[in-house]
Amino acid sequence: MKKTLSFLFVIFALACSLNAQKNLISFSFGINSGIPVYGTEESKKAEEKLENPNRFVIGTYVLLNLNIIETASVFTGADLLTDFNWEDSNYANHLHFDIPLGLRLSPNLAGFSFGTAYLLGFRGDFYSLTKNDKSSSATPWGNGFKLFAEYDFSYHGYKFLPTIGLSWTIMPRGNNEYDNLLNLYMGLNL
Repeated sequence: MKKTLSFLFVIFALACSLNAQKNLISFSFGINSGIPVYGTEESKKAEEKLENPNRFVIGTYVLLNLNIIETASVFTGADLLTDFNWEDSNYANHLHFDIPLGLRLSPNLAGFSFGTAYLLGFRGDFYSLTKNDKSSSATPWGNGFKLFAEYDFSYHGYKFLPTIGLSWTIMPRGNNEYDNLLNLYMGLNL
């Protein structure tokens, strides 16, 4: 049985690689930034305690792509988005970590593609809202999803041109509370 499944997998991989114009396996990585909208009461109250906060939202991602055919690929990897909020010595910082498993479709519109991904992730919170009160916590792991649309400028064969995209992520954080993340990202495909 194992030999049969292994043989079928090799035949499938070879057939996919013959049909794909790109490499069968490729990598993507880049940076992102966005607008996080928190759904948990704890994070909302912490944000309200900072009257005029400075805010810096930046993240990164790395993906492993399996290019099955020219118009579709399956991917997995890791996403990290950091949200730093501070006012003087007080802060309310958040780290979002997600592991996506998704499908990207390219409907033969040059480098345009869109897709969706299933996400497994959590958010870490770090607070210092008074002089002697520091705390940290993590939300439960949640199962969310991401929708995205992107344009790959390297589609026509020019290497090292970026991919620019927009994504919306919804992640449950326990107790019927959800985080929404609207991200703009830029990356390279190798």
